[in-house]
Amino acid sequence: MKSPEFVVDNEFTKKGNLVDMLRNHIQFTARVTVTDSWVAQHLDEIEEDGSSVRSQLEGWDSICPFDHATHGVSRMVELSWTRERSRGERAEGDVEKKSFRLYLHYYRNANRTHADREALKTRVMTVKQLLEGGTSIEALSDADKVIAEKYLICTRVGRGGKLRITLNTEALQRAERNFGIFCLVSNKHKDPWVTLKRYRMRNRIEESYRVSKSELDGDRARVWS
Repeated sequence: MKSPEFVVDNEFTKKGNLVDMLRNHIQFTARVTVTDSWVAQHLDEIEEDGSSVRSQLEGWDSICPFDHATHGVSRMVELSWTRERSRGERAEGDVEKKSFRLYLHYYRNANRTHADREALKTRVMTVKQLLEGGTSIEALSDADKVIAEKYLICTRVGRGGKLRITLNTEALQRAERNFGIFCLVSNKHKDPWVTLKRYRMRNRIEESYRVSKSELDGDRARVWS
Protein backbone atom coordinates (compact mmCIF):
# COMPACT_ATOMS: atom_id res chain seq x y z
CA MET A 1 0.00 0.00 0.00
CA LYS A 2 1.67 3.17 -1.22
CA SER A 3 0.04 5.79 1.02
CA PRO A 4 -2.07 4.21 3.77
CA GLU A 5 -4.47 6.24 5.87
CA PHE A 6 -5.24 5.22 9.44
CA VAL A 7 -8.82 5.76 10.57
CA VAL A 8 -9.02 5.43 14.34
CA ASP A 9 -11.45 6.01 17.19
CA ASN A 10 -11.01 8.29 20.19
CA GLU A 11 -9.66 5.56 22.47
CA PHE A 12 -6.39 5.92 20.54
CA THR A 13 -6.32 9.63 19.80
CA LYS A 14 -4.55 11.14 22.75
CA LYS A 15 -2.62 14.24 21.72
CA GLY A 16 0.70 12.42 22.11
CA ASN A 17 -0.38 9.65 19.73
CA LEU A 18 -1.39 12.19 17.10
CA VAL A 19 1.96 13.95 17.40
CA ASP A 20 3.75 10.62 16.95
CA MET A 21 1.82 9.95 13.74
CA LEU A 22 2.55 13.45 12.48
CA ARG A 23 6.25 13.12 13.22
CA ASN A 24 6.33 9.85 11.30
CA HIS A 25 4.40 11.30 8.33
CA ILE A 26 1.45 8.96 8.82
CA GLN A 27 -1.83 10.06 7.24
CA PHE A 28 -4.82 9.69 9.52
CA THR A 29 -8.42 10.53 10.20
CA ALA A 30 -9.42 10.17 13.83
CA ARG A 31 -12.22 10.90 16.22
CA VAL A 32 -11.17 13.10 19.12
CA THR A 33 -12.89 13.96 22.39
CA VAL A 34 -14.71 17.28 22.17
CA THR A 35 -13.99 18.13 25.80
CA ASP A 36 -10.20 17.86 25.35
CA SER A 37 -8.90 21.40 25.83
CA TRP A 38 -7.09 21.68 22.48
CA VAL A 39 -10.31 20.65 20.70
CA ALA A 40 -12.83 22.49 22.88
CA GLN A 41 -11.03 25.84 22.67
CA HIS A 42 -12.05 26.35 19.05
CA LEU A 43 -15.75 25.69 19.61
CA ASP A 44 -16.50 29.08 21.11
CA GLU A 45 -13.78 31.24 19.58
CA ILE A 46 -15.40 34.38 18.20
CA GLU A 47 -14.43 35.12 14.61
CA GLU A 48 -14.36 38.42 12.74
CA ASP A 49 -18.00 38.11 11.71
CA GLY A 50 -19.04 37.57 15.34
CA SER A 51 -19.86 33.88 14.86
CA SER A 52 -18.28 30.77 16.35
CA VAL A 53 -18.04 27.12 15.36
CA ARG A 54 -20.84 26.36 17.81
CA SER A 55 -23.18 28.93 16.28
CA GLN A 56 -22.26 27.93 12.73
CA LEU A 57 -23.26 24.34 13.50
CA GLU A 58 -26.82 25.63 13.80
CA GLY A 59 -26.77 27.37 10.40
CA TRP A 60 -28.29 26.30 7.10
CA ASP A 61 -24.93 26.58 5.37
CA SER A 62 -23.49 23.78 7.49
CA ILE A 63 -26.01 21.04 6.58
CA CYS A 64 -24.42 17.80 5.39
CA PRO A 65 -25.41 17.05 1.76
CA PHE A 66 -25.89 13.31 2.39
CA ASP A 67 -27.14 13.38 6.01
CA HIS A 68 -29.46 16.30 6.67
CA ALA A 69 -29.58 15.63 10.41
CA THR A 70 -25.86 16.43 10.62
CA HIS A 71 -24.19 19.83 10.38
CA GLY A 72 -20.44 20.32 9.96
CA VAL A 73 -17.85 23.09 10.23
CA SER A 74 -14.08 22.83 9.68
CA ARG A 75 -11.10 24.72 11.04
CA MET A 76 -7.43 24.50 10.14
CA VAL A 77 -5.27 24.51 13.29
CA GLU A 78 -1.65 23.97 14.18
CA LEU A 79 -0.58 21.34 16.68
CA SER A 80 2.74 22.22 18.29
CA TRP A 81 5.30 19.75 19.48
CA THR A 82 8.32 20.49 21.67
CA ARG A 83 11.04 18.21 23.01
CA GLU A 84 14.51 18.48 24.44
CA ARG A 85 17.11 16.76 22.29
CA SER A 86 19.59 14.36 23.88
CA ARG A 87 21.33 13.09 20.75
CA GLY A 88 21.48 13.47 16.99
CA GLU A 89 22.37 16.54 14.97
CA ARG A 90 21.40 19.03 17.65
CA ALA A 91 23.45 19.57 20.79
CA GLU A 92 22.28 17.87 23.95
CA GLY A 93 19.80 20.07 25.79
CA ASP A 94 18.68 21.97 22.69
CA VAL A 95 14.92 22.38 22.43
CA GLU A 96 13.33 21.26 19.17
CA LYS A 97 10.01 22.82 18.21
CA LYS A 98 7.73 21.97 15.33
CA SER A 99 4.16 22.73 14.31
CA PHE A 100 1.90 20.50 12.26
CA ARG A 101 -1.15 21.53 10.26
CA LEU A 102 -4.35 19.72 11.12
CA TYR A 103 -7.97 19.99 10.07
CA LEU A 104 -10.53 19.86 12.85
CA HIS A 105 -14.01 18.95 11.64
CA TYR A 106 -16.83 19.66 14.08
CA TYR A 107 -20.24 18.06 13.62
CA ARG A 108 -23.59 18.22 15.34
CA ASN A 109 -26.20 15.54 14.79
CA ALA A 110 -29.77 16.60 15.59
CA ASN A 111 -30.91 13.05 16.35
CA ARG A 112 -28.05 12.51 18.78
CA THR A 113 -28.67 15.90 20.38
CA HIS A 114 -32.29 14.99 21.02
CA ALA A 115 -31.43 11.48 22.27
CA ASP A 116 -28.76 12.78 24.67
CA ARG A 117 -31.13 15.39 26.07
CA GLU A 118 -33.95 12.89 26.56
CA ALA A 119 -31.57 10.44 28.24
CA LEU A 120 -30.33 13.09 30.68
CA LYS A 121 -33.88 14.27 31.34
CA THR A 122 -34.99 10.73 32.19
CA ARG A 123 -32.05 10.12 34.53
CA VAL A 124 -32.41 13.43 36.36
CA MET A 125 -36.16 13.14 36.84
CA THR A 126 -35.83 9.51 37.98
CA VAL A 127 -33.34 10.48 40.70
CA LYS A 128 -35.47 13.48 41.67
CA GLN A 129 -38.51 11.25 42.13
CA LEU A 130 -36.50 8.77 44.21
CA LEU A 131 -35.44 11.51 46.60
CA GLU A 132 -38.93 13.00 46.76
CA GLY A 133 -40.23 9.51 47.55
CA GLY A 134 -38.07 9.27 50.65
CA THR A 135 -34.86 7.65 49.39
CA SER A 136 -31.85 9.22 51.07
CA ILE A 137 -28.90 10.44 49.02
CA GLU A 138 -26.71 7.90 50.84
CA ALA A 139 -28.95 5.07 49.60
CA LEU A 140 -28.60 6.07 45.95
CA SER A 141 -26.28 4.19 43.61
CA ASP A 142 -22.93 5.85 42.88
CA ALA A 143 -24.14 6.86 39.41
CA ASP A 144 -27.35 8.38 40.81
CA LYS A 145 -25.37 10.26 43.48
CA VAL A 146 -23.38 11.94 40.70
CA ILE A 147 -26.62 12.97 38.98
CA ALA A 148 -28.03 14.34 42.25
CA GLU A 149 -24.88 16.30 43.08
CA LYS A 150 -24.52 17.80 39.62
CA TYR A 151 -28.08 18.50 38.56
CA LEU A 152 -30.28 18.75 41.67
CA ILE A 153 -30.43 21.33 44.45
CA CYS A 154 -31.63 19.83 47.74
CA THR A 155 -32.67 22.14 50.59
CA ARG A 156 -34.63 21.81 53.82
CA VAL A 157 -37.48 24.27 54.40
CA GLY A 158 -39.90 25.02 57.20
CA ARG A 159 -39.92 23.90 60.81
CA GLY A 160 -40.17 20.26 59.88
CA GLY A 161 -37.21 20.51 57.56
CA LYS A 162 -39.18 19.28 54.58
CA LEU A 163 -36.92 18.37 51.68
CA ARG A 164 -37.27 20.60 48.65
CA ILE A 165 -35.65 19.44 45.43
CA THR A 166 -35.25 21.74 42.44
CA LEU A 167 -33.41 21.36 39.16
CA ASN A 168 -30.00 22.95 38.76
CA THR A 169 -30.94 24.50 35.42
CA GLU A 170 -27.59 26.24 35.00
CA ALA A 171 -25.72 22.95 35.25
CA LEU A 172 -28.20 21.22 32.93
CA GLN A 173 -27.81 23.94 30.33
CA ARG A 174 -24.02 23.65 30.51
CA ALA A 175 -24.24 19.89 30.09
CA GLU A 176 -26.44 20.00 27.02
CA ARG A 177 -24.29 22.54 25.18
CA ASN A 178 -22.18 19.72 23.72
CA PHE A 179 -24.99 17.21 23.16
CA GLY A 180 -24.79 15.77 19.67
CA ILE A 181 -21.40 17.36 18.93
CA PHE A 182 -18.47 15.22 17.84
CA CYS A 183 -15.16 16.02 16.19
CA LEU A 184 -12.90 14.37 13.63
CA VAL A 185 -9.31 15.41 13.00
CA SER A 186 -7.29 14.72 9.87
CA ASN A 187 -3.93 15.68 8.44
CA LYS A 188 -5.17 14.68 4.99
CA HIS A 189 -8.76 15.74 4.37
CA LYS A 190 -9.77 19.42 4.35
CA ASP A 191 -13.40 18.80 3.46
CA PRO A 192 -15.72 17.89 6.36
CA TRP A 193 -17.96 15.65 4.24
CA VAL A 194 -15.08 13.66 2.72
CA THR A 195 -13.73 13.21 6.25
CA LEU A 196 -17.10 12.07 7.59
CA LYS A 197 -17.49 9.54 4.78
CA ARG A 198 -14.02 8.14 5.47
CA TYR A 199 -14.79 7.75 9.15
CA ARG A 200 -18.16 6.12 8.55
CA MET A 201 -16.58 3.76 6.03
CA ARG A 202 -14.43 2.44 8.88
CA ASN A 203 -17.56 1.47 10.79
CA ARG A 204 -18.97 -0.38 7.78
CA ILE A 205 -15.69 -2.23 7.21
CA GLU A 206 -15.51 -3.26 10.86
CA GLU A 207 -19.11 -4.45 10.81
CA SER A 208 -18.44 -6.43 7.62
CA TYR A 209 -15.38 -7.99 9.23
CA ARG A 210 -17.37 -8.87 12.35
CA VAL A 211 -20.10 -10.55 10.30
CA SER A 212 -17.59 -12.41 8.12
CA LYS A 213 -15.61 -13.57 11.14
CA SER A 214 -18.78 -14.73 12.86
CA GLU A 215 -19.83 -16.73 9.80
CA LEU A 216 -16.40 -18.29 9.42
CA ASP A 217 -16.25 -19.14 13.10
CA GLY A 218 -19.58 -20.90 12.77
CA ASP A 219 -18.64 -22.84 9.65
CA ARG A 220 -15.17 -23.98 10.65
CA ALA A 221 -14.43 -26.29 13.55
CA ARG A 222 -11.61 -25.17 15.82
CA VAL A 223 -9.15 -27.49 17.51
CA TRP A 224 -6.87 -26.58 20.38
CA SER A 225 -4.04 -28.77 21.61
